[in-house]
Amino acid sequence: MTSDTATPEELRRILRLIESDPEARAEIRRAILTDELLELPARVAEMDLRHTERMDALTERLDVLTERVDELTHRVDELTQRVDELTQQMAMVVEQLRALGETAKRQNDRLGRLDGWWLQDRWVKHASSYLGSTQYRRIRKVTPEALGLLLDDAEDSERISAEERDDAVLLDALHRTRRKDTGDELWMATEVAARIHRDDVERADRRAKTFEKALSAGVVPCVAGASIDDQALALVHSTGVLVILPAEWRVADAA
Repeated sequence: MTSDTATPEELRRILRLIESDPEARAEIRRAILTDELLELPARVAEMDLRHTERMDALTERLDVLTERVDELTHRVDELTQRVDELTQQMAMVVEQLRALGETAKRQNDRLGRLDGWWLQDRWVKHASSYLGSTQYRRIRKVTPEALGLLLDDAEDSERISAEERDDAVLLDALHRTRRKDTGDELWMATEVAARIHRDDVERADRRAKTFEKALSAGVVPCVAGASIDDQALALVHSTGVLVILPAEWRVADAA
């Protein structure tokens, strides 16, 4: 009776045949493996190829993206540098403008003082002309030396305090005058400014009152200038300070 089971010797012969005969080996493989299993290596190889191609494409796209990011970073760096440069330039411009503003302010202050000194000198020398349309006549200026002596005498006799003397001695101009209608002799205490402000009016009124005590006589407070601001004008109306705006000064101020 023939057995269906191969003996070890037969198995060894089959293995030697498979190893030595490629056709036999392929025949056995087709008999044992299904078509799907036989095709699997080729399909795996194809999938591996596709995967490699996709990875290569992705790598290429990533390289392009990296290059674009590098370009963008470079452009941002350049823009940042330009912004920094512009910021520095703006800071320099601001500093220059500030310096110019300070210089202009100093020049304006200097010109204002020069205008004030020029107008003060004009007032002292030509008060009679500027007061021609008012009720005051026989205008006579008091020199700074005489003004100081008057205040010193008043302080010595305790008619005014030392503080009042030190303030009043800075008056721009003091004149003796007479009223046209009554003939009464008076004094006129004048503060001069290119543009009359509230503090000019307050100073004229305060110093005129000090001279009233020092001289024991009537003193007219006066402000003279090329123009007057609204606050000063309102104070003039409430205090009765005389305002003189010579026409030639107004023309100079407008110019």
